[in-house]
Amino acid sequence: MIDNIKWYWFPIIFCSAFIVIGILAFWAISHAPKIPTKTLVQEPIAGVTEKVIGSIKVPPTETYFAEIDANGTVLRVIVADQAFINSGKVGDPKNWGKIRQDTGHIH
Repeated sequence: MIDNIKWYWFPIIFCSAFIVIGILAFWAISHAPKIPTKTLVQEPIAGVTEKVIGSIKVPPTETYFAEIDANGTVLRVIVADQAFINSGKVGDPKNWGKIRQDTGHIH
């Protein structure tokens, strides 16, 4: 008779333990300190302007440009748009070529 009483209480205690653990876990999660989030803001790139058409912002048309000397050596690579290169703020526009970031080929 004592063996029957032990097995009778086992499922009740087992299920009750799961319920208590679930309640404690829910309480711990709901009372956990909130981690502050940061909004990442990309700084504007020199020479790249954002266009606004009506209320729609059009992403800038920046691309990679390489400054090439007379020997064909790449001196520097920047991200800009064609208008910035044509403005002459970074030197003679003839010395600049549009390149692809992944291959580095001039096109």
